Amino acid sequence: MIVSMWIWLIFNLMWGFNYYRQNIGNQFNIKKEKPSKNDLGQLAIFLLDETNRFAPGRDNKSFSITASRQTLQKAYDSLAIKHQFLIYKHASFKSSLFGEIGNYMGYGGYYNPFSGEAQINDQQPVFLLPFTGAHEMAHQLGYAKESEANFIGYLASLHSWDSSLKYSANLEMFLYTNNALFRQDSVAAKKNIDCLGLIAKSDIKTYRAFLIKYQGPIDEFTTAFYTRFLRVNNQPEGMASYGRVVGWLWNYLNETGQLKK
Repeated sequence: MIVSMWIWLIFNLMWGFNYYRQNIGNQFNIKKEKPSKNDLGQLAIFLLDETNRFAPGRDNKSFSITASRQTLQKAYDSLAIKHQFLIYKHASFKSSLFGEIGNYMGYGGYYNPFSGEAQINDQQPVFLLPFTGAHEMAHQLGYAKESEANFIGYLASLHSWDSSLKYSANLEMFLYTNNALFRQDSVAAKKNIDCLGLIAKSDIKTYRAFLIKYQGPIDEFTTAFYTRFLRVNNQPEGMASYGRVVGWLWNYLNETGQLKK
């Protein structure tokens, strides 16, 4: 019991209190309005177009931790010119030691709060990895909540010239947004999927096959455990908290005039 209390205390002192920090709505001075069905449709189409635009330039054959670290560092450096509080100073970015075991556990990457390292499961489909890296780097900057790490990772991609990162980020955000749209307008959401280019459709098919291959009791246990962890740490939606990024995206892109009218 005493050991558990010390672990809990050390965790919170080193990282856990970030779950209760000022949210990005206040930090970026963006609204907290919930997007309507029409708003979701507009955002989904924007992300769909961006996904198709960067798909031809993405690298789907190889992934280098070193090259990705450099790409992401440049993206965050560019982002920090506009938002100085996002300066990424202490790069610690590496492949996960768990390898394929991580696929069975259902994770793409994680942040180690005790070592400060961002670790990437590079045994996933390669097109997922650039944004996974951007997400984990956001955790290193102190954004503990998953939706906020997604948002910061996407902002970094907006400030990158790398097609693989921009494609990876837009595809993932499109899927979150289109899933949210599907719950309100399944016809529009299905039409969006049809409008994806051949590259994105092929990658989604690959991703679905990947998920099916590694589904099982280990993944179910890990998901249940992490859902409980997130709920305890100020994210009552559990795993669904990742998808809250949709609201942040809509409000930010709309207020900054980046959404096509």
